[in-house]
Amino acid sequence: MDKKSAIMAHMLTEQGGSVLVRCEGGFISRFTLSYEFEGIEFSKHSGNISLGVNKSESVPIGAKNLFLKVEEMWGFGWSTIFIQQFAEPVQKCYKVYGTTLNPKWIEI
Repeated sequence: MDKKSAIMAHMLTEQGGSVLVRCEGGFISRFTLSYEFEGIEFSKHSGNISLGVNKSESVPIGAKNLFLKVEEMWGFGWSTIFIQQFAEPVQKCYKVYGTTLNPKWIEI
């Protein structure tokens, strides 16, 4: 499938899963969700997530090789809080919390 066809199929395909991140930490967080769909790599970016805010991104049915990276902003730039990988679409919710020097996360 060519890139244009894959993008159109991506837009029209039913949601197969989603990832939600809730920030309850004393920092700004963000996440990137990458995956393959019809042989093309897609990446979705949450943008900045401040205290008390939830952000989510959906994944289409048929996506594979999902890669989730959640980061926090601190004095010297962005630092990784955690990484998760999944073979296929999932429904996941995470909470990030703590401080810039001691960020934590749990699945909720």
